[in-house]
Amino acid sequence: MGKAFEDGSISIPEPDRNVTVPPLLVGDSAFPMCTWLTKPYINAVLTPQQRNFNYHLSRARMVTEGLFENCFGILAARWRIFRRAIQAKVETVQKIVPATVALHNYLRQTDTACYCPASFVDSFDGSRNILPGELHRITSVDEGSAYPPIRGSKYRNYAMEVREALKAYVNSERGAVSWQWEYTMLELNF
Repeated sequence: MGKAFEDGSISIPEPDRNVTVPPLLVGDSAFPMCTWLTKPYINAVLTPQQRNFNYHLSRARMVTEGLFENCFGILAARWRIFRRAIQAKVETVQKIVPATVALHNYLRQTDTACYCPASFVDSFDGSRNILPGELHRITSVDEGSAYPPIRGSKYRNYAMEVREALKAYVNSERGAVSWQWEYTMLELNF
């Protein structure tokens, strides 16, 4: 997907030059800054505004990441081939993925209690905090991640300007939510 964004082959609207922020994907700190992706601030010491931005970004990521991590986490926990970069031809990978998904779906329909019990996937507590599922323990014990780091971006400065615009918005009267500072200040122990 990243390559499709980078080379422009994915179908998203062209950014409106009158709007400061173009359509974006939301990523975590492992990703590079890109014109099509924004990520949290990662300095050791962050301003309250940067922490507030990170909080908003985290809330946006929780919806899709939670779903993706549970889906992919189940596959990786149950099918070891997904715990590392797959060393195979593209044609072979295009057969492996649907085969494991089909097996996953079959097992979910026929033996859910053993294959994927409720405690296996992430859930939420009463305060909407994520409670990590057992799948994280299984996938983190493996040989470690063999995924290569993603490097560089042609338009890093522009991407940083977009993030700054988003930070300004979520910290403005127009973009703020009434309870955001309560959470941000708790993290800072103010």
